[in-house]
Amino acid sequence: MYLTDLQLATSTKNRPLAGQLMMSWTHVEDILRTFLPARWNVGGVGKLVVLLELDVPVSHEYIVSLGVCQLRRQGFDPRRFLTLPETEQDV
Repeated sequence: MYLTDLQLATSTKNRPLAGQLMMSWTHVEDILRTFLPARWNVGGVGKLVVLLELDVPVSHEYIVSLGVCQLRRQGFDPRRFLTLPETEQDV
């Protein structure tokens, strides 16, 4: 199985904030997908989900299940990200 997809997600109970982030970073996901090699075998992982921990703590750094790897990260500032112009969100 080759890695063919990437998704950004949040661990938050704040649904309006999660919705704003999802709408705002669709273009970032698209940019990241263009850098995925066409045939990249990553140990049976077909999709990478980068879970940004906001207000709901996560207990593992990563989980792999059914061909999906969920990589969990702390330290993302959603409000700062949303105030950036779209061109700076890409960086």
